[in-house]
Amino acid sequence: MIILEKIKDNKFLTIFLIIISFIGLSLASVSLLIENSYWWDELYSVTASSLPINDLFREFVFKDVHPPLHLIILHFWINAFGDSEIATRSLSFIFSISSFLIITIWSFKRLDFKNCIPIILFFISSWLFAKYAQETRAYSLMLFLSTISTLLMIEIIRSSTYSRGKVFLFVLSILLLSITHYFGFMYGGLLLIFMLFYLKKINDKIVIFITGLACFIWPIIHLLNGNIASRAENFHIQSDGMHTTISLFVNSIFPHSYVLRKIVEEPWIEVSTAFITIILFIIILNMFFRSIINTLYKDSIKISKLLVYILTSFILTVAFIDLHTPVSTLKNFIVILPLVAILFGYMMYTLKDHIKTYNVLLVIFIMGLPIHSYLQISDKVYPLHNYKKSVQYILDNKLYETRKIYYLGNKDNIRAKIHYDMAFFYFKNKTNYDLKIYPMALDKIYNLDEPFVYFTQHVAVDPDLFIGTFKDRNIIINYYEPKQKVKYSSLVFYTE
Repeated sequence: MIILEKIKDNKFLTIFLIIISFIGLSLASVSLLIENSYWWDELYSVTASSLPINDLFREFVFKDVHPPLHLIILHFWINAFGDSEIATRSLSFIFSISSFLIITIWSFKRLDFKNCIPIILFFISSWLFAKYAQETRAYSLMLFLSTISTLLMIEIIRSSTYSRGKVFLFVLSILLLSITHYFGFMYGGLLLIFMLFYLKKINDKIVIFITGLACFIWPIIHLLNGNIASRAENFHIQSDGMHTTISLFVNSIFPHSYVLRKIVEEPWIEVSTAFITIILFIIILNMFFRSIINTLYKDSIKISKLLVYILTSFILTVAFIDLHTPVSTLKNFIVILPLVAILFGYMMYTLKDHIKTYNVLLVIFIMGLPIHSYLQISDKVYPLHNYKKSVQYILDNKLYETRKIYYLGNKDNIRAKIHYDMAFFYFKNKTNYDLKIYPMALDKIYNLDEPFVYFTQHVAVDPDLFIGTFKDRNIIINYYEPKQKVKYSSLVFYTE
């Protein structure tokens, strides 16, 4: 009855919340309705997780740069439900929707109604939520675990009589987060550090300290048994310093600059808007701390300050790492989406009595988020890399009957087994023909004289250059490119 009365008093915001939630959930569901091709990173995860557990670690985990939890869960999911696009993306959808439900239920249970609204709006309309709810990758799991760990931290700190069960669930979520992604490892580590200062009981401090040590077990194993150390300076990520990290954070969490760039179509808009957002954020943060004492309860003030400290520490930590080894990408900041959403909710709640146009301001700000989500999800209509259609073209035209099939690959690569499985994935069980494919580096394919099909993945190959090289040898080459977002990311070349 209390909730119904609050809804009655806030009809406009309630209707806006329902509309935005519907849009956010709809955008997050696109790939569950359209069975489009996996792109490279998804196919990487699916083929690796299809291996037996021992092979998964030997052939992939120790050769890759990410912790293994998502791949292990995906392995058992594939065994149960298959490796189709809809089947594996459903797992990510479940993690993301569970995150949304958890933060929504917690908000309505613990906070004032007008405090809940901006939290839920921010979370559900974020492009990070919508996009990674439908990609077979670790980011939705990271979102799920960071949501749980952040809320449990708040629950423990706001109560002097917290249960040991909450502490156990908190440390468990941190441990799982640390073996999901190394950004989860960093974020979880910061939560543990701050909890050491906020907890009063010595036994709980010991538990937190031991958990922190346990979080280092996997990175040490990975460092000693894998090749992550050799790749520490070769992640193919560019950084020009601390401002790059800050710009990535702003454009990831507050992506309004991308929307403006679509309208204005000037590259400087993106950078300038990012830093304008930072300035506005600092101004609003200042207003927030000025009005916080008169607006929030004592425990909310403590939590708000804690969230600001954690957010600032996280950005500075990532920026420091980026100075040595750039690791920041837009998607990695999904780990702090729950924290920022809650902080945003607290900040907007303190401003509601100070700004007459509060509702208008909230609507204008929030509307930029689902617009950007739509721009991101529209890519799903055209797969980033359309390997499925490329293989279908080979099969439909029976190019394999009179030609030998090669794929762009190197048999000496440390991931040769995985790359073969990725190239063969869409050929599986599609014909009764004894179909075989073989790896061939791009510089070696030019020496072939026999009839062939050359299937490329991920690496862009200029078709004019490819065809021209064979034309000089009086060999006629045709090619096919499916409809895809990234030009030349998947091509089929074949001799006449």
